[in-house]
Amino acid sequence: MSLPAKRPADSVTEMVQVVLPNDANPLGFILGGTVMHLIDIAAAIACHRHTRSLLVTAAVDDLQFLHPIKVGDLIILKARVTCAFTTSSRRRWMCTPRKR
Repeated sequence: MSLPAKRPADSVTEMVQVVLPNDANPLGFILGGTVMHLIDIAAAIACHRHTRSLLVTAAVDDLQFLHPIKVGDLIILKARVTCAFTTSSRRRWMCTPRKR
């Protein structure tokens, strides 16, 4: 039985999160682990929209922090499934800060 093909646009997810003081270090910048957590949530939502089943993140190929994100800034997270296989998938995400 063959399942109908799905487009990457069908799994697009966008989340917006405000950086609160409990998400930050003493210098007022968001913790890297918090950013990774938010990325994982956005990617999981995109994958669930694609598969409609339970899933886990097994690996992250690369993650670079290019810009500091301060308390009060907004983080816009966008994710989508780019490739799906029998037991795995690839997703792409972007995390963009918006200054207060």
